[in-house]
Amino acid sequence: MDDHVNPMDGMRPDGDYTAAQLGELLRLLNANYHLRGGDINTHLVLGGIRFSDPPTLDTCNKWLTDSGPVAEAAMMPGGGPIWPIGYQKAITAIVEGRYRVCDDDPNVFYALDRPDDGMEALESYHVLNFESELDMKSASRSREIERALKAMIRLMATLRPDLYAPVRRGARIHTPSGRQATMYVKDGKPTLTNKDEPDRIPYIVDIAVPEEALPGSTDDYQAMNLRVHQWMSFVTGTEASALNLALYWAYPIMAPRLENLWCFYGQGGNGKGLLFGGFRRTFDRWCSEVDIERLSQGGFDGGNEAGKLVDALWVSDPESDMSSEACARAMKKIATCDPFTVRYGGGIAYEVRPHCGFISLTNRAPYKEATRAFERRLVEVNASEGHTHDEFAKLADWLDNRYGAVEMLLFSANLWAHGYRPDMTESIGTLESLDEAELFAIKEIVEKGFTVSADNPYLGKGRRYSRSFINRTGLKTGRRQGDFGLMVKSESMFKPYREAMESMLTADVRQAEALKEKKAMRAVTDLAILTPNDADPVEWARAKRDGGDTGVYVPAENKVARNWHRKAESGQAATLPDFTVSPSAAEIAGDNTVIIDWDADHDGNGCEHGLNRMERDLGALIGSEDFPMPYLERSARGGYHGTYRVPPDLMRYFKKSAVGRSTSGDPTLLVDLKAAGGGYVICAGSRTDQGVYEPVAAPIDGRVPMLTQPMLELFSEYGFVRLPEAYVGPDGKAHVGHGDSRPTVAPSSFNRFRSSDGRLHLDTSPMPNGWRHNELLRRAVYVVAAAKAMKLPQSDIDSAFDELRSLAGDHDRKDTEHVLEDVARNYGFQYRRPRTDDPND
Repeated sequence: MDDHVNPMDGMRPDGDYTAAQLGELLRLLNANYHLRGGDINTHLVLGGIRFSDPPTLDTCNKWLTDSGPVAEAAMMPGGGPIWPIGYQKAITAIVEGRYRVCDDDPNVFYALDRPDDGMEALESYHVLNFESELDMKSASRSREIERALKAMIRLMATLRPDLYAPVRRGARIHTPSGRQATMYVKDGKPTLTNKDEPDRIPYIVDIAVPEEALPGSTDDYQAMNLRVHQWMSFVTGTEASALNLALYWAYPIMAPRLENLWCFYGQGGNGKGLLFGGFRRTFDRWCSEVDIERLSQGGFDGGNEAGKLVDALWVSDPESDMSSEACARAMKKIATCDPFTVRYGGGIAYEVRPHCGFISLTNRAPYKEATRAFERRLVEVNASEGHTHDEFAKLADWLDNRYGAVEMLLFSANLWAHGYRPDMTESIGTLESLDEAELFAIKEIVEKGFTVSADNPYLGKGRRYSRSFINRTGLKTGRRQGDFGLMVKSESMFKPYREAMESMLTADVRQAEALKEKKAMRAVTDLAILTPNDADPVEWARAKRDGGDTGVYVPAENKVARNWHRKAESGQAATLPDFTVSPSAAEIAGDNTVIIDWDADHDGNGCEHGLNRMERDLGALIGSEDFPMPYLERSARGGYHGTYRVPPDLMRYFKKSAVGRSTSGDPTLLVDLKAAGGGYVICAGSRTDQGVYEPVAAPIDGRVPMLTQPMLELFSEYGFVRLPEAYVGPDGKAHVGHGDSRPTVAPSSFNRFRSSDGRLHLDTSPMPNGWRHNELLRRAVYVVAAAKAMKLPQSDIDSAFDELRSLAGDHDRKDTEHVLEDVARNYGFQYRRPRTDDPND
């Protein structure tokens, strides 16, 4: 072997061996080979293959080796090859060093090859099956021959480790001058080395980079580490998340044992895709994207998807749903290197064990099991939010033009080599994905340590919490004092939900108190200046019509318009009021408009005028940009009303009719709303027993104003409109809706139920038949919410409940008591059943 140029070149098939050298290596293999089992004439094959120099191939039993010499197959006396030609070609490839065993698993084999782009780095790929690798048809001795080939590969690594070094599950980054950084696990310890000349070991990851991409001094390495740490901190929310993300990059090649899976959680637009895209462009050969949902389903699609795990070190799913139990279990199989069945195009099935780091890039909180096995595997990373386009541009420049992916891998390897490990206490949890029943449960557990399932008003009769919710929040079912409910099983898993709920409650209380003080300081319009003008009522109505008002008019008697709905539908309503038919007229809200009615305090309860109340809540005076002046009309008793246009796409989300006191649950709110087909107001020019309705002020441009975005959001708080999750507002911009934002689970929301005199103001109006259950529930919720906000004694609640029982009249008594009992317990008050002489109660 003296004329062999360089042993290192033996690992790069490129015509390095002569025929004599190949023959000598084959004889070495034949002399030391011994495999127990059936006799398949292995030694006859090894001893019968001959090598010669070209120039010609004159028979089908000869082939050109990668090194250059011609190989001739071992033949039987009768003329046929002893082994099929394809398998004999494999022997010459083994002698040339093409096939290698894995350094830490004698049952895993790789093929080494030059990449097509001519770079100096080797490509290695996992050989699943030699029959398919060699494109051989199945034969009677295929299994025995393949077993023999594998034994030869292992043997050559022991006979000449200088020429047939096993493939190391690690990475080598090298420069044209020969400098290199290698990272791998040695004797169970993550190892990072830097050398000025190449070694003789093939690595799974072998990549050539320019000289400037590989730090050359200690100072360069320190600067690189600081730079990568800053970028990891940029895309994550906490220091623990930053280090967890940094540890991912070298995890497949530096972890002593593969058992973890990563979850990178965050809403869109936080750089997850940008970061992984940049890494993939550099290490594309060893990266793969899988559809974890298809993989979890198995079968034909799952088998094809599992094929993407072969040879992959960094595996991700950019659209994964970690909230799915089936998907989470498939991820865990990848993490623990459990076997998958691979099928390419529905062909032969192979069993492959993944050896990779899987990361889920998701905007949904992950499915979790409150078990030690799952807790020690799931590494969680919280993404940060709120970055600008310019900041992302700098990140992209670092990844694409400043070798960011290489620096990420080197920094990660340095962390592993210095003993850093993932922080398993970092946990992902958000309240955004929870429904009202689940939010209520979290709140109860945070405040009381336990939640009784039967007391959850949002859960519904006979319903249970989903297993997914229980698992991912770290809860468990159980009993306390005879009541069945939920409690904490894993504090580390429940921690983010606890912190989020405590933060929400604390912030909500502070916000409510600050808002109350702020509103009290806001200026409001002196209603004395809103005096009637001298406009003719009919001309006033005509101007409204010309300005975009779509309302119609029907005659009224005093303040009552009989059969107004039928008249409007049958076409009997007019576009202008006719005071020759009746001294008063009612305006019915038209298409794509709402009429806002601001009442005065007629009952003497000290409530603020509806117009001033809305000014305080809105933080804007009437006539301002956020609260434009409508065609304002004044009622006989000092109230006001006006019409606003609404975008057609939003009109369907409005209640047809909303009385502020009952809809919001706040008895001090004197603001009402009428939408198309939902009611009417007495119009300007009407004369009633209580006085005259008069026009007051008109928009400057004469146009009926469009409802503003702040007004729309305020009406959502009042409960007048239930906005969708996403919508285009009156301002033409996209907005996120929050539905009906009346109080649900946040106790700080109860502050809106406070009254100025500190007493309950119960709605004592009759409860209409057919609506008594809902009306009873609404008023009962007001009682307990107001009592909680004002810290009223239990006796006040008992008295109010007695009043509600009386108002319920002949409503089913069992349903009445069930409603009152649920509401009382739900808000932490005692429920006292009334005394009765009826033995059936």
